[in-house]
Amino acid sequence: MNNKIELYELHHSDADNVGNGIWMNYNKVAIHLPQFKKSFNINISNINNIVNSFYISYNEHDNCVDLMNFDYYNLKDIVFTNNYYSFCKKANIYTTILPL
Repeated sequence: MNNKIELYELHHSDADNVGNGIWMNYNKVAIHLPQFKKSFNINISNINNIVNSFYISYNEHDNCVDLMNFDYYNLKDIVFTNNYYSFCKKANIYTTILPL
């Protein structure tokens, strides 16, 4: 079954841009919520409503994305079990949360 959902791409930080809070935590994808909140409309008081809003793909030209697997929440970071890199491809992260 193919379901279409509206996704918004998140941007990784680099030397010139702080991005949307995505970072690598021991090769796992993590999202720093205070930085993410600057670009997206979220209420961080209920983390359970947020964790199922993130998707991942390692091929930016692929129309298929997978729901990310929540691992834990600590120090205002959501950490997923998904790898930041798959071989030499950096993860493309998407969300269904509306931008500001």
